[in-house]
Amino acid sequence: MILKFKLLAVAFAIIPFLGMPRIALGQTEGPSTISVQISALSLDQEIQNLKFLTNGEVNELNVFTTSRSNVHRYQGPPRMTFFREKPGVDGEVIRTPVGSVELNQSAGRYLLFFVRQPGTAEQYGILALPDSLSDFQPGSFRFVNLAPFNIAVQLGEERFMIEQRDFKDVRGNFEHGTRYRTVMVSLPNGEDPVPSYSGRVFFNERMRMMYIIFPSEGGQPGQIRFVGIPDAVVREAGR
Repeated sequence: MILKFKLLAVAFAIIPFLGMPRIALGQTEGPSTISVQISALSLDQEIQNLKFLTNGEVNELNVFTTSRSNVHRYQGPPRMTFFREKPGVDGEVIRTPVGSVELNQSAGRYLLFFVRQPGTAEQYGILALPDSLSDFQPGSFRFVNLAPFNIAVQLGEERFMIEQRDFKDVRGNFEHGTRYRTVMVSLPNGEDPVPSYSGRVFFNERMRMMYIIFPSEGGQPGQIRFVGIPDAVVREAGR
C-alpha cells in the first residue's frame, strides 16, 4: 500500500541550498493553545541544549543527525519557538530565539527537521513532518525526498514515485527480517533518467524506517545520497 502526503513546510523557504518552497498549513481560525508531541532530527549538525516553553515551563531539546531525539510534549501557541538562554543583569534571563515552526493540533505528533541557516550566528529553518503512529506505522517505510527532482523507486515488488520535496509512506506484503532489493532512478527536469541507487533495505515489522534523500552536493544532476533513520520503539513524552 502506498500512502502519499504533501510536506507541511513553513521554514524551508529561507534555506537556500535546499530551495524548499514555502507551503502553508492551511490553518485559519485554529486554537490559541495546542498540545502535541514532538521529536527532532538535524539535517546537518548536532544541536545541544535548545530551549522551548511548554505549558509555561522551560524544556530542553538535544537534536542529533543519525537518530531521533527523545519525544517531548509541547503545550503552547501553534507557533513553537526555540531559544537560547543566558544570564543578564540583576539575575534576569535573556532569551534569544533561534528558530520557530507552525504546528497544527490535528497532526498530534511531529518530527521536526532542523537545518542551520548559512551566514547566521545561530538560526535554524525547521520543517514539521506529521509523525503520528496511525499514519506512519511500525512495519512501514517512509521516504522523504529533499531533492529538487522526482525519484522513481522499486522496493521489492512495490513501484512508486516520490515527488520532489515530498514524502511517501509505503506499507506492503513484506516479510519480517528480510532484505529487499531497492532501485532508485532520479528524474531531473530536462535531463535523462539517472540511476541513483541499487541495493537492499531491511524490513522489520516492529520498526518505522525513514529514508531521507538529499541531492548530492557537487555531483552530477540526479545524483543523490540518503540516510536511514530507524524508530524501533514508542517512547513516552519527555523520556
